[in-house]
Amino acid sequence: MTILVVYQNTIPNIRATRRALRSGRSTAAATGRPDAGSERFRRDVGNKSPESATYCRLYKWTVDFRALNWSWIVAPHSFEAGYCAGRCPRDGRDLELANFTNHAFVRMVHRAWSLNTDDGRLPAPSCVGVRYSPLSILYRTDEKTFELRSVNEIVSNECGCL
Repeated sequence: MTILVVYQNTIPNIRATRRALRSGRSTAAATGRPDAGSERFRRDVGNKSPESATYCRLYKWTVDFRALNWSWIVAPHSFEAGYCAGRCPRDGRDLELANFTNHAFVRMVHRAWSLNTDDGRLPAPSCVGVRYSPLSILYRTDEKTFELRSVNEIVSNECGCL
């Protein structure tokens, strides 16, 4: 059995678009195409564009250890954990409004072209955290002993479609 795989780039200059997204510049500057507006698209909490408000982005979320009654944690008492929410693009027209991984891009194209060989069970890309940072926590192990530990991947810094 022979399988022929044909790739057709239906989205103009996707590499330049992704580079522009990562650097925070508009895609027009990267691709040389005129921009409909001079607004910069960013993947962080500061993006307040009404057009991109429903797309995958980072939201503020404060975790308060005192509210959880975790008195064994000495410091910090609270921290900004952040969370990701929003929709991911369904086609190539709005890729610049969300951080798209390569995997999500292939899934989007596969679904758009109705190439699902699994009877349509391939889910659409989802908004998730894609970059995290650690948090140092000082906690009590017993009445006289304290320990400082760095907990990896606890603070969400960036969101994307996966």
